[in-house]
Amino acid sequence: MRNLLEHIPIPIQLKLFDEFYRICRNNARIWIRVPYGSHWTRRIDHYRGYTFATFDHLDSYWFGKGTRFKVVSRSDHPTWLGRLFLHTKIRQLLAKATVGDLFIKDLIVEIKVIK
Repeated sequence: MRNLLEHIPIPIQLKLFDEFYRICRNNARIWIRVPYGSHWTRRIDHYRGYTFATFDHLDSYWFGKGTRFKVVSRSDHPTWLGRLFLHTKIRQLLAKATVGDLFIKDLIVEIKVIK
């Protein structure tokens, strides 16, 4: 799913993850690409931005239903300035220490379905 999730209202996003869980087999992988940080504010039809921690607590939305999803990997799509810093970990560190939008344009997350 590439740059789609941010266009969906938050309550419907949760229903979308319910549907992912319903239709996916155990250990299925879902790749999501979303705008990082405040890049989402540049478009009026975006509902939110995302950070490296956004998907860490995905299961807390389904409290009491057990673990449904596990983040397998995170990476980023750097801005032109972010390309100067070759390693993702360096960009993540700079993003936390300063305005992350200078270094990271999009966040790419791989999520595993657990049944």
